[in-house]
Amino acid sequence: MKIKKILLILLIFLIISILFIYLYINKIGHKPNLNYNNENEMENILYENEYSIKNKKLYLYKDEENLEDYRGMKLLEYKVLDEYSEIYYILYDYTTEPSFYYTVEITDDSGNSILQDGKKEDKIFGGTISTIRLEKIDLNSKINFSVFEKNEVTNQTVNSEKIQIDFANDLEEKIKIDQTSNLIDGFLGDIKFKYIDSEDVYFGTTSHAYSTDLVGENASIPIKVQYGNYLLPQEHIEISYERNVNSLSLEEAFESLSIINNNFGQYGLSDVYGMPIEDNEKNVIDTVIINFEDMINLCSGLSIEKDGKTYTKNSFAQYDNVLMVKDKNVKIGSKINAIKYYFDEDKDYDYYMFIYNENIYEIKTPTYERVHEDVQNFLDSLEIIE
Repeated sequence: MKIKKILLILLIFLIISILFIYLYINKIGHKPNLNYNNENEMENILYENEYSIKNKKLYLYKDEENLEDYRGMKLLEYKVLDEYSEIYYILYDYTTEPSFYYTVEITDDSGNSILQDGKKEDKIFGGTISTIRLEKIDLNSKINFSVFEKNEVTNQTVNSEKIQIDFANDLEEKIKIDQTSNLIDGFLGDIKFKYIDSEDVYFGTTSHAYSTDLVGENASIPIKVQYGNYLLPQEHIEISYERNVNSLSLEEAFESLSIINNNFGQYGLSDVYGMPIEDNEKNVIDTVIINFEDMINLCSGLSIEKDGKTYTKNSFAQYDNVLMVKDKNVKIGSKINAIKYYFDEDKDYDYYMFIYNENIYEIKTPTYERVHEDVQNFLDSLEIIE
C-alpha cells in the first residue's frame, strides 16, 4: 500500500508540474506557428518580439485606379515592447483635403478597445509609415481592426473598412531581407562607393546662378526599409560635391559654411554671391554682387562697400537660418578624413564633409535605427579613386 501511495503522489506531482509549465508558457502567449523553408531562414531571424503581418490590407476607396502597391491601408508589422505593443502601417487611401481626417478602432473579441490608455479611437495620418500603440496582447488573440474616413465638420463617417487579425495564423516571424545582391558601384567625382540599385536612384549635376566656377555633381540613393517581411522606400542617402573655389581647408570650409548658414541661410560656399535687397513688402528691388570675403565679413558683423555704397548684414534679405553643430572628426570609408555634423533642430540626419582634389564633398545620411546597417555599409564602401 505504501508503494501505491508513493506512486500516486509522484503521479499527482508530475501532473501538477506539467500543468504549471503549460500555464507558464501560455502566460506570455505562444508564438505563431512557423514554417521554415531552410536552415538559412532560421539563421536570419534576428528580430525578437517583432512579427510580420501576412497579407492584411483594407480599402477605403474601392474604385481607386492607383497601382496596387499604392492603394489601401497595409498592415506591416506587430512589435511587442515592455509596456505596450505596436502595429506599423501605411495608409495610401487618403486625401489632403482638410475637410477629412482618419481614425482607427481596434478591439478584442469582446468588443473592448485595446488601444493604449483605453481610447476608443486613434487619429492616424496618410502617406507615411506610422505606428498605432496597443495594450500588450496574448499571441493567441484575435483582434478587430477598423479604419474610418470622417468629415472634419460633422465628424460623420464617410468611408470605413474592417478586418480581423488572428495572431496565431496571421503573424509570422520577421526574417531579415538581404539586399546586398543588388549592390553596384557608383562614382561621383573622385569617389567610388557601393549602393543598392533602384530605378529611383538619381545622379545629376549642379551649377550656381552667379559663379561660373562653382560646379559639381550630386546623387540621391533611396533606401528601402524593412517592416515585417516587406521592403518600403522611406529614406535617402545624398552625396554631392562642389568645386573648392575658395581653396579652403576642411576646418575652414566647415566653419565658413556654419557661419553663413547661421546668418543668411543656405547660400553655400561660393566665390560669388547675389545678395537680394527687399522692400517693406518683401519684394526684391535690387541685387548686389559680393565675393566670399565680403560674405564672411557681413556674417562677422562688419560692413562692406560696393560701388560707393556701404552695406551691413541687415541690408540684405536673410532666409531661414540653420545652426550646424560639429559632432567630431571621423574617418569614413577608405581612410577619408571627414567632419561629422548635424543641424541643431533636425537630428534625424547626420552629415559628413570632406575635401579631396579641389572638391568639397558632403554626405547626408538618415539616423533612423532601421537603416543603420545600410548607411554604415555605404560609408564603409567609400574610397578615393587614385
